[in-house]
Amino acid sequence: MKLLFTLSICLGLGTFSAAAQHTELIPAATTTEFTGLKVNYDAQGAKVSEIEFRKGEAEGKINRYYANGQLRETGYYLKGKKHGSWSSYNEQGQLMTTAHFNEGNKDGEWMVWDNQGNLRYKLTYKNGSPVGEWAMYDADGKVSERKAVEDDSRNAQSK
Repeated sequence: MKLLFTLSICLGLGTFSAAAQHTELIPAATTTEFTGLKVNYDAQGAKVSEIEFRKGEAEGKINRYYANGQLRETGYYLKGKKHGSWSSYNEQGQLMTTAHFNEGNKDGEWMVWDNQGNLRYKLTYKNGSPVGEWAMYDADGKVSERKAVEDDSRNAQSK
């Protein structure tokens, strides 16, 4: 039986989809040679983000915030691309997603929790493509479905 599986994971300003590549707008540095920490504020004066830049490119740690000041997302950039571990949180500060990137490509294990703190999805990517076995969990923490992922998630089969 084929499993129609669509998963969108919100991490900050960007949306991630199992079948689509992620694109994201990074606030530009004030000049192409800017090196340092850039802090962005909204129209009401609330901090929106803190981004480290090197020679005009996002390079280093980034933190994004909700309007209430709560951390929304944290991660790292390497030469303007997401790299390493990323985490997102809900407005109450609860961990919602962990993700990994390698020079802008999804790479490694991704985990998604619901607002009650229950693990709901465990996914794996390699060089931007879904791989291995993806698992979906029920509210009791038990695996409800597994999906073997081939090169293209549209061709994946459920188990």
